[in-house]
Amino acid sequence: MVNHRDKWSLRPEGENDEVMADIYDQYDEYFTIRVHFLGTFEVSPLRVYKGGMIRCINFVELGFFNMSDMDYTVVSCGYKLSTYVLYLYRISRVDLDNGLRPLQWTMLQEPNL
Repeated sequence: MVNHRDKWSLRPEGENDEVMADIYDQYDEYFTIRVHFLGTFEVSPLRVYKGGMIRCINFVELGFFNMSDMDYTVVSCGYKLSTYVLYLYRISRVDLDNGLRPLQWTMLQEPNL
């Protein structure tokens, strides 16, 4: 059985979204996950995300992605198992004050392979 994560690739530093947009125009079953981690939210006067790191993972398959994949991604970012994490997502083109939504609050467990 082929693991759908085998197609994933960590985006090289400096490669921008336009490069992937051209590719995704041809392959609309894939998308990129942009994970922001190890930073903090600050309000002054609008909410912003300060510090931390960003990891972009390309060629995530739309029909197969699930929360186990999100756990796998977060563990690959260096988070330890049994850590509690709050997954948030932002509605595209909406600022953090109005577009930030909770997805799931969970304890990291060994991701399903």
